[in-house]
Amino acid sequence: EVPSAVAIADILAQECDFFSLGTNDLIQYSLAIDRVNERVAHMYDPLHPGVLRMIQSVVQAGHTAGIKVSVCGEMAGDPTSVPILIGMGLDELSMTSLAIPRIKRLIRMATVEECREYLHTVLRLRTAVDVHRFVDEVIVPRFSDTFDRAGQEF
Repeated sequence: EVPSAVAIADILAQECDFFSLGTNDLIQYSLAIDRVNERVAHMYDPLHPGVLRMIQSVVQAGHTAGIKVSVCGEMAGDPTSVPILIGMGLDELSMTSLAIPRIKRLIRMATVEECREYLHTVLRLRTAVDVHRFVDEVIVPRFSDTFDRAGQEF
């Protein structure tokens, strides 16, 4: 949940049986954004390239050490994020029960290979605006069954 733990994930992985990434706090602390402060909450962004790279580095550290890596938090139940998370090779997603049917449908529609391609593209993008553009142009149309007509989640 904190950037300092991400920075030493390879060391922590030697001492842990598993990793569970708490994305809500990790995003908040990494971007220095108080997600409940209405003045800055709009800058809280799970698709920020820095956040995505941190999550990817934790997944790599965990898998290198032979431990499972899961994600909990709103990001795990967000259909705009899940294909990217699948591409990272996450072992588990922990989400609110209301999100399960939608995410289950998305996972059934996806292939691991296409999700890896999404990840490779996203990790090369330089800004959150670029990531959101990619998501809007590629991921939302591909998994349109998990969104309503306006592109919003069910």
